[in-house]
Amino acid sequence: MQSRKLKIIPKPDESERVILRTDSKDISIIIKGEGDLDLLCGSCGAILAKGINEGQIRNIVLYCNKCRSYNDTL
Repeated sequence: MQSRKLKIIPKPDESERVILRTDSKDISIIIKGEGDLDLLCGSCGAILAKGINEGQIRNIVLYCNKCRSYNDTL
């Protein structure tokens, strides 16, 4: 399994970007698939997307509930 750290960005305008987050305080994974790539929070390293395919997730922001960072998937 490969992993890639995402770029941290300031909180985006929610009318311009889609922000995905989980309501769980214990689990950081927002998206789970059957691919071979994990996307990690660029700040704390928590897994935000597990088992995705390269290029599957684009132009959305993943919010890390562990460290409250906004991660860009561009």
